[in-house]
Amino acid sequence: MSEWAKTINEKAKGVIFLKGEGTEKIISELKKLLSDPEKEFTVVDSMGKAVELAKNSADPGDVVLLSPGTASFGLFINKFDRGNKFKEAVMSLK
Repeated sequence: MSEWAKTINEKAKGVIFLKGEGTEKIISELKKLLSDPEKEFTVVDSMGKAVELAKNSADPGDVVLLSPGTASFGLFINKFDRGNKFKEAVMSLK
């Protein structure tokens, strides 16, 4: 987790999490490792909301990355469904 925190410190404006079983624990552990305690963490309950929030938070030239950190049991059928939901959410922005 320390490498992830280092990357967030150096590169990310914030992190958008999908609500899940371990989300709050991950956020708590990350905050302990960050040099910027005000780094923005947001928890949403759907891929569509995550993509919409990322779009609204990003400036031209920013990179928005889908990076599953854990299994998403209960939110998606499988990893392919998760990827498809991401693609659908992105395509609906156009």
